Amino acid sequence: MRIALIVTLLVGLSCSAQNKHNIWYFGKNAGIEFTDSGAVAVTDGAINTHEGCASISDEQGNLLLYSDGSSLYKGNHRYIGAGLGEDLGSTQSSLIVPSPGDPTQYYIFSLGGNGGSAYYSLVDLYTNKGAGSIVVHSKLFLNLSTEKITAIQHKNGKDFWIVVHKWESDEYCSFLLTEKGMSHTPVISKTGKHHGGVTGNAGGYLKSSPKGDYIVSCIRDDRLFEIFSFDNAKGKLKNLVSAQLSFFGYGVEFSPDGSKVYASIANPTSSESGGGVVQIKMDKAKFKKGILDYVKVGSSETKFVAALQLGPDGKIYVARFGSAHVGVIEHPNLPGESCSYIDDGLHLAGKECLLGLPNYTETSLNKK
Repeated sequence: MRIALIVTLLVGLSCSAQNKHNIWYFGKNAGIEFTDSGAVAVTDGAINTHEGCASISDEQGNLLLYSDGSSLYKGNHRYIGAGLGEDLGSTQSSLIVPSPGDPTQYYIFSLGGNGGSAYYSLVDLYTNKGAGSIVVHSKLFLNLSTEKITAIQHKNGKDFWIVVHKWESDEYCSFLLTEKGMSHTPVISKTGKHHGGVTGNAGGYLKSSPKGDYIVSCIRDDRLFEIFSFDNAKGKLKNLVSAQLSFFGYGVEFSPDGSKVYASIANPTSSESGGGVVQIKMDKAKFKKGILDYVKVGSSETKFVAALQLGPDGKIYVARFGSAHVGVIEHPNLPGESCSYIDDGLHLAGKECLLGLPNYTETSLNKK
């Protein structure tokens, strides 16, 4: 029975991966479903989380799992377990990655807040009489981590690099996830800013480009924004370009074609009236000269604009803290204000957005 199920799922994996991120849960029981007729709000989610979260669906778009980094729920909203991490909110407190060796299993990565530690758990969807259960629980893989994590598909198209940053260091750590499991010996890239000092510097998103060839990082309290090239065969980061921002940053995201990067303006202690979104062109000629320019492309009534997340519809969704709406960048491949940022882009049907939107590997949206 299980062998037949695995064969069926493997056949499904050869199809488009677009549907794997069709249902999101975040904030105060807020949610979005991406349908053939557009994005719509859903209100049946079980999580109430201030920051990070993750969700994943199957190839047909049916929800499989979602988490806030501590508690885990199956697609039918049945509670599976808790204590996956340190029970502390963090920027990217959760990430769900399919096991390269078994399509019925998923890795749940959990990060603690303010320079906490990084853990992984393994979930089997069909143990416990088909109800699913956590078969590996809370394995430590990095002591003292920032709140940043992303997954990038290996050049071989099967494995993944799990990329995190060590707290009080300048080390990016790339852990290889294969069919044999999670490596505990990372590829270390000593590059970029030392992440440490005030705990706010642990915050800010880490994202990869859809092709997995670049990584962007935001260091919140230092108001620093960094872009690196990424070798998805060796797990190394290199060729730093950085910019000092005039505002607190938090969320970052690439456009679907990888030609632009967006960052959120988060000014919770500033005298400025509101937040917004800036755009950076991926200009490699300027990057070689150490130049990283940005232009503001949208303003928000919300002071703290937070997570940015590329959706399966090719639009970028923007978390507005304490709002009944998420913002939407309608055409993120286009330059400047022609990208069309809409502040009240999608109403959440009575639920509330906070700081986070579901975290997942961007390279899975690029997979055909």
